[in-house]
Amino acid sequence: EALAVETRLGLASIAAHGHSHPDTVAIFEAASKRPGLDRDAAASFVVWYGLWCGHHVRGEAHLAQGSAAALHAASLAHGAPANVMMGVRSLGITALMNGDAREALARHAEAEAMENIPRDRAQAQIVGQDQSVSFRSYYGLTLWLSGQGTRAWATIQDSIRLAREGGHPGSLGYGLTHAILGALGLGQREMAQTWCAELFDKASEFRLGMWRDYALRFQGLIDLAIGGGTEPLLAARQALAGRSVGLFAAYADLMAADLLLDRGALDDAAKWLARGEAALQPGHECWAAPEALRIAGRLAALQGDQAGAADLTARALARATECGLLAFALKAAVQGADLA
Repeated sequence: EALAVETRLGLASIAAHGHSHPDTVAIFEAASKRPGLDRDAAASFVVWYGLWCGHHVRGEAHLAQGSAAALHAASLAHGAPANVMMGVRSLGITALMNGDAREALARHAEAEAMENIPRDRAQAQIVGQDQSVSFRSYYGLTLWLSGQGTRAWATIQDSIRLAREGGHPGSLGYGLTHAILGALGLGQREMAQTWCAELFDKASEFRLGMWRDYALRFQGLIDLAIGGGTEPLLAARQALAGRSVGLFAAYADLMAADLLLDRGALDDAAKWLARGEAALQPGHECWAAPEALRIAGRLAALQGDQAGAADLTARALARATECGLLAFALKAAVQGADLA
């Protein structure tokens, strides 16, 4: 009975406070230690889903490996196809966050073969997320980072279409947040701006505070690209940190550094690079590590250290290629050619 109460409390805490809130994490951690959890397939699935989501949203990619494996095992024990798909997806998303794009791509393809949109959409009423949307959100990001830009863009756009059709506000906020990141990565800045405006509107209409903070972060990056300042980015960064949200933090800081280098603001770029590197501490969002090396190389070149720039850029290319992050590998290869 205590386990059943804790799972209901955990899902309620997700709805009220978010996956990464300390209260949510504490509830699921307590439930994970309950005797007999492994004998209750339904409760076990919810508990490990809650723990994995908490690790993921907090940016704790290394911890997410263990909770994703447990969630996958719980999904197989449960046996329902929608749950199994979610377990497989968790492995794919976690692989991506840990910098293994090839494994991420394979797991998303495995999940795609299980997909059933009406069934997966109904998960919004169980775990608070339309799985037809969230599946495409991360599949699109995985395809982008794997160098499949055309397919990535189609998948990202499809996630937004399904989110609007489904009518679940939280899922639309989720879809828009990930779609904006993908649009920025794919050079679709105009569409990123359109979606950012929509995310602001939906966050205000439905009081989705975390999505509002993400909208502020992305709007800050869009504005920075056309001459804006960094103050809105700092405000968004602090707001998300206050929510215990670390997801995409390192990459956003690195994007800011890259944009500042475009305008020759080397000192400011160095500060944002340092923030991004700090957010890449062991166990956190390893997928952005090649970009940290490339941007450090770009900064070194602009500071006159050609040898250091070449070394850092070569390391970025090697790391991105090893991880299957071909979008980052291409950027490093182009930068290396420019330095030669």
